[in-house]
Amino acid sequence: MAKPNGRAHGKKGLLIGLILFYILLVISVPFPSTKGSEVLSSAWCTDTVEIDGTINLEEWRDAYQHNLSFINLYLKNDESTLFFAFEIYDVYDWNDALYLFFDEGENGGSYDQQLTVGDEDFKWSAAHGSFYGDYFYQSHSPPYWEEDSDYGGTIDGEAVWLYHDDHWEIEWSVPFNSENQDLNIQLNDSIGFSLRYWDEEDFVDSYIWPSEYAEETNPWSWGLIQLSEPVADIFEGYWMNIVETGGITRIDIRLLSNGSISIHPWGACHPYDCDWGINVYSVTSNPFSMIWTTSFCYRNMTFEVTNDDLLHVHVYTHFTDDSGRTDYEADYVFSSIYTYEIALFEGWNLISLPYTTEDSSIEFILSDILDNVESVWAFDGETKTWSSYAPGAPSDLTEMVDGKGYWIKVSADVLWEIDTG
Repeated sequence: MAKPNGRAHGKKGLLIGLILFYILLVISVPFPSTKGSEVLSSAWCTDTVEIDGTINLEEWRDAYQHNLSFINLYLKNDESTLFFAFEIYDVYDWNDALYLFFDEGENGGSYDQQLTVGDEDFKWSAAHGSFYGDYFYQSHSPPYWEEDSDYGGTIDGEAVWLYHDDHWEIEWSVPFNSENQDLNIQLNDSIGFSLRYWDEEDFVDSYIWPSEYAEETNPWSWGLIQLSEPVADIFEGYWMNIVETGGITRIDIRLLSNGSISIHPWGACHPYDCDWGINVYSVTSNPFSMIWTTSFCYRNMTFEVTNDDLLHVHVYTHFTDDSGRTDYEADYVFSSIYTYEIALFEGWNLISLPYTTEDSSIEFILSDILDNVESVWAFDGETKTWSSYAPGAPSDLTEMVDGKGYWIKVSADVLWEIDTG
């Protein structure tokens, strides 16, 4: 039997050991994250912000909140400005500073994974009030940023610091600017982004996003900001239930001037649908959820408009009136309509309107069928009196609204189409 070759086995063992050592070295050494591996979502701004260094809930409730180590970041945007709010839990030092780096495309647009001379944007703000705007000035060695106002640009934006008990509150606005030296983007663009916080006490960058390996001249090591676009308008419409005959029968959703929406549902009741009232909500996403509270229950309602232009509503109802009723969930599907049709037959008809139009005058409501209308009567349950309308005659019934019953007499069969507005 041949003797084992100890020298050969020794070389093999040494080779295996080196391979294992290399593998351990590779997996133990952290590498910079690739660009886009971390994303900060920005919400659509519906509440006005005053840049004063105080994070007010009424101003920032519509923002997305991101917890970044000892920094809480609130982020939102409208059609022309990015809004940041930072809560930084650190001891007071007037030389503490924040650095915001932005990567866009060449001559603007979505990020392109590289820094282009004359493009890009860099903002620097310190607690003592200094504020600078820079752009990427030189790409060859050494690459660096330069103040854009020295090269025909403008320093855009505003940042205010205020110390509250044990933390900084910083509010910051960064406009979308058409100048190359500044942030030159559109709503549907993504932005390369890196954040640095300088702690003067420790004389070091104490926090860097997305990681400590993010380099200010290497956007591959940065993350992204994903801008938000307005979504409230896709919910606007008069929505009719197309699946269930019970539960929620219809919802009137209208877009308000401040970007919020009013939501007005009705539930199935007899003889007329029950009016749930109106709630106003600031919508920042599709789907969105809200709590609808009544005297006997609260409802957690989720609204979503799908690609087939249908409104899906999921409702979880929890009873709070000690009635012993069991909580339940329900799903509804609605289709948006532009006109509502009521079939009237010659003679008397008892009807109710599905909604109140913007112009509720009786002449406007009946204008489509006025030639066939002989009279309209309504009873007031509180005063126990009748009021009436007849074309061309003195009348005390001047408007028609939802939630009431009307006796209407027509001279012939007619299909009454009511514009939803």
